[in-house]
Amino acid sequence: MKGGSGTNNSTLSGIWIDGQRQYFGKNGDAQNVQIQGGYSTVTNCVLSNTAGFSTLQALGTLEGLTCPSSTINANLITAYSTSHYNDLWADGLTISCNNASVTSNEIVDATDVAIVLFHPGGGNNQHSLIQGNYLLSAGNSGFAGGGFETGSDASDPSPDYTGASFTGNTLWSGTYSHFDIGICVGAQTWGTDRKIGHGLSVTNNTTGTQTLRVTCGIVVDGMTSVTVQGNTFSTLVATTRSPLCPIVGFGADYQFSGHASGSIQSADYTGPVHQCVGH
Repeated sequence: MKGGSGTNNSTLSGIWIDGQRQYFGKNGDAQNVQIQGGYSTVTNCVLSNTAGFSTLQALGTLEGLTCPSSTINANLITAYSTSHYNDLWADGLTISCNNASVTSNEIVDATDVAIVLFHPGGGNNQHSLIQGNYLLSAGNSGFAGGGFETGSDASDPSPDYTGASFTGNTLWSGTYSHFDIGICVGAQTWGTDRKIGHGLSVTNNTTGTQTLRVTCGIVVDGMTSVTVQGNTFSTLVATTRSPLCPIVGFGADYQFSGHASGSIQSADYTGPVHQCVGH
């Protein structure tokens, strides 16, 4: 899907796209929807059973495309036929566009990350809004509900997330499924090769009246000058979990200089959570 230019907006609305992974298996680049920059809207769609690494991918400056506006709103995204194991996982939404508005979507059983916001590359600023989404691990487990991939690009030594906001989202899990980490603020949890980003806001996210099975509820490791406040999770310890992650409700890596700083709500663990995601 190529985004429009100027006042011409490319819109995908009210359709169902099924990737048929359960019949054809995994095909790494076979996303249900790929937005190739420009002005675009995807709304009120059902996107299910992706065969690719993600259900919807919104490209931007990281891929050499301009993305002045991408609206992803009120979609139902399911990934029942993916798996949290053996490299068969998939994201719900993979956002590289640095001007995206991702609101009021329902994402069920994404097995990699429900919503992951990538750095924009080349020193550009990532300032997308992710708000009011429901991220549910009902039967399949996932690595994280929300994640921020800072990458290892040498040309972008400190990925800029100033103005980016992950706010008012609700995370739940079922009795027999979990997220390794509810929200990963920074990407050191994936690998120590990841750059240290800065400027992100993660606020007022919740489990509502439900609970969330996790190894870690929220972790700040690899992101500085952040605002992480007002997040309220009711967590249970995942029965099957990453053996490398500490079992904590909220963690921030103050032990390694420059891995966590800003306005951060009180942490009950203050050590590194490096490269702990996975099984």
